Formats: sequence, structure tokens, C-alpha cells
Amino acid sequence: MSRFLLAALLLVTLVSAQLLIGRLEGTIVFPGGRPRTGAVLAVTGPAGFEITVHTDSQGRFALVLPYGLYRVGGVPLRVDPLAATHADMVLIPPARSPRRPAIRT
Repeated sequence: MSRFLLAALLLVTLVSAQLLIGRLEGTIVFPGGRPRTGAVLAVTGPAGFEITVHTDSQGRFALVLPYGLYRVGGVPLRVDPLAATHADMVLIPPARSPRRPAIRT
């Protein structure tokens, strides 16, 4: 009987933990649509939560997170429980500084 109660308690605990998480997934591509392999993406959330994720060879990333509000690459996103939040991002290269003319002496 005690084994049955322990198994039931474990099952209830696992199921309730599943209800509190969601999935964040997406891709990072260059402006032309080519996947950005190995991009580092910063994810921050409540109470100082911070993690970095790297994209795979197809520019994809995925995380399982507790539900709540996060900032992904500086963009606010909401992760809902038992749901997948999808975020496709286009990597915009930094502005180039104008070239200085060569100085000859």
C-alpha cells in the first residue's frame, strides 16, 4: 500500500511540474534568409534569471522554461504553460562606420 501511495505522489508531482513550463523555440537568420549557425542568444527573465543559448546548424534554438515573461535578445516574449512560443529573428548586422581615406605621407 505504501508503494502505491509513493507512486501516486510521484505521479502527481511530475504532472503538476509539467503544468508550469512552456517551450520557447525559434530560428535566427541573416537578412537574406540564410541560417545563422552558432549564434549566441541571451535569455533573461524574472528574479535575475539569465541563460545563453546557441543556435544549431539550421539556426534553430529551443528551451523549456517556467511560464512567464522573458527578454530574448532584448525582445520581450511571453512563455505560456503547456504551449510553444515561436520566435523567428533576423540578425541585423551592426552599422558600418564610413571608411576613412588612406593617408599617404
